[in-house]
Amino acid sequence: MRTLREVQEVGVLHQTAQRSSLSPAHQFLNEWELKCMVMASFSLQVFILFFSGFRKRYCSRVLSVLLWLAYLSADSLAVYILGRLTLRGGGGGSNNHLALFWAPFLLLHLGGQETMTAFSMEDNALWKRHLLSLVTQVPMATYVVTKQLSGDNNERWLVLPMVLVFVAGTGKYAERIWTLRRAGSVAPGTSRSTSKLVARASNHAVWDTPGYYGQLCFVISKKQERNFEVILDVAAQAFKLSLHFLMDMTPSISLIPQDIKDIKQAVEVFQSSEERVHMAYKLAEINLSLIYDYLYTKFGARHFHMLPFCNIFHRIIALALPSVALGLFVRGMMTGGNVHDTTDVIISYVLLVGAVILETCSIFMSFISSCWAYKTIISLSLTCPLCRDIPGAITGLLYVARRLHPGNKGEWSAKMAQYNMIRGCIKEKQDTGLLRRAMRWVGIIGVPREITHIGVSPELKKLILDKLLDIASTPHINEWDIGVGKFRGQWAQWVAEAKQDGANHHQVFQICNIQGLEFVSSVLLWHIVTDICLLATDDVAVDGDEEHLEDGGDSSSHEEEHLEDGGSSHHEDVEGSLSELRESIKELSNYVMYLVADCGAMAGSEGHYVVTRGQKEVSRWMLEKEKRGGGGSDDRKKVIEEIRDEDSSFFHENYYPVLDRARRVASDLLKVGEAGDRWELISAVWLEMLCYVAYNCGAAFHAKHLATGGEFVTHIKMLLFMVGVPFMRDVKVSLFPEAGNIYS
Repeated sequence: MRTLREVQEVGVLHQTAQRSSLSPAHQFLNEWELKCMVMASFSLQVFILFFSGFRKRYCSRVLSVLLWLAYLSADSLAVYILGRLTLRGGGGGSNNHLALFWAPFLLLHLGGQETMTAFSMEDNALWKRHLLSLVTQVPMATYVVTKQLSGDNNERWLVLPMVLVFVAGTGKYAERIWTLRRAGSVAPGTSRSTSKLVARASNHAVWDTPGYYGQLCFVISKKQERNFEVILDVAAQAFKLSLHFLMDMTPSISLIPQDIKDIKQAVEVFQSSEERVHMAYKLAEINLSLIYDYLYTKFGARHFHMLPFCNIFHRIIALALPSVALGLFVRGMMTGGNVHDTTDVIISYVLLVGAVILETCSIFMSFISSCWAYKTIISLSLTCPLCRDIPGAITGLLYVARRLHPGNKGEWSAKMAQYNMIRGCIKEKQDTGLLRRAMRWVGIIGVPREITHIGVSPELKKLILDKLLDIASTPHINEWDIGVGKFRGQWAQWVAEAKQDGANHHQVFQICNIQGLEFVSSVLLWHIVTDICLLATDDVAVDGDEEHLEDGGDSSSHEEEHLEDGGSSHHEDVEGSLSELRESIKELSNYVMYLVADCGAMAGSEGHYVVTRGQKEVSRWMLEKEKRGGGGSDDRKKVIEEIRDEDSSFFHENYYPVLDRARRVASDLLKVGEAGDRWELISAVWLEMLCYVAYNCGAAFHAKHLATGGEFVTHIKMLLFMVGVPFMRDVKVSLFPEAGNIYS
């Protein structure tokens, strides 16, 4: 028995010695773990405040990933720290009072920053989850505050600063939930009463539409198309209209004849304005910026749903609470008798001063990042009696707003992606590494896309707007069928009807089957047709430089037009306008191809199948061409020439549906007498395709890309709204659209 007892005593002594040897490391971890996590939580809030505003203007995958990680980590980390404080009281140290003081700041962190309340639209739908978090976290923070009340009497001076920060944090978290709920309610499918929301949106549109187009006429008649503040006021007045239209909540609106007449009058006035391009795209840009702020930040909901005076009073209170808490803390530290750990004091000061600085910076960020704050300052003179009595205050605020948010500031990336399928297939063929092919075969990596980005040119903007205004000002607007599954190439057919040479046009439409093909199939076909036509003149192949056919390069394609009359200057003008038109068509072709092949707009399962088959067909043709020894060049221009010059293989075992049909369509287009007529027809096809994608790709697509630098196609949807397309016609949506594809 004595031996057994001695063994047990030795074991106990050994365990005690081992625990004693680990205790310093354990104490170090226990002391610094909580402090490091609190500082990490504060750092995440700083990163979100200052960097989330960039995602509206820049398309960066790195920034998007970092913001996503910060957004997800911030809430989880704050909840975890608050739980630690509740259960353990701040760590293993003997003095935990300052650690308890940190708890209300975690509610401020859970309230998020002004510049990003939601990372994506799905986050807005989770507002109830945040409400549950508020219901659970506020009692936990209250429990921590009561610990301070029941603690040492010498530390009671901490209670009042804690309460002030607690009130500020609770209010900020509640405001975030309110903002998420507001943004989530405008997305169809996220509300229990979507039908009621759609009905309410339609009613608002009926009442607001006449006033909006009347205001457009007034601005143009007063020659204020370049006045940023006037355009901003128009955009803010039409905010509900544009938001509901972008989110597909106004599918069909019935207006009285007088309202339709007013809209058509606005289109005619718009068409006559020399500054129409600047005003139209700036108005669309501001509209989308306001919508982004409403969906993803606190700026939009607060400024839209609160009076300007109430909004300013709210910001003053939000800044005053942590400022007063900081003053009380400084006074308490100077008069307090207890000695606190230096690190705890530093962290407390960082949290207090940081809260004041972040709140101050958020006020300036509201001017820098959002148009809503600018609009609020403009509205103060009309809504705030105090500001009417002090006109100098409005002048000063407007001066600050103009400096922080100048009118020429871009509200999106102003970039347009480009994807050429033939170049992508050449890149895939060059990518011969066994490992990469194996990874692509099992789906670890995708097909190399060769995506580039270019600036949206003024010529392209003008081409699109003028075409839309032309369609909207003619009876064709009532015939245009833009509903899902109804792409019929009507614009190109109207162009052909107005031309003398109707036989070749009829042949083109018969071969391309533009009325019968599914939309993505038509995009694929006309993409290759455009590439072939860009190489040719009326009769002679172009010896143009290779750089023009690749991305960028000279906008001239060196085509020679045979003009019956006119001098050299007229010839240069015609050639210059055709060169600009061809360049714009090339950009449109590559952009729409990017939308359906890489972005997934309009693709779906059927569209994805068509794109994949088309890419495989071109790759197989290039491989077989190389095996036959007849080509296989890695030069895109040479590949297009080989496609154009090869004999068609209809009813042959080596039948290539896309390439053979594209070759035939391009051949018939090249027989059109005038080059201008040919390019006008091709441009009509691509312009209608772009508008079709803009209208039908879905609200989720547009809302998603607002937070990733913006997509040009989203601006096109705003142009459709601006020229009255959804109001001057009945939208017809077929549940069972006729569809076909090249491979059927």
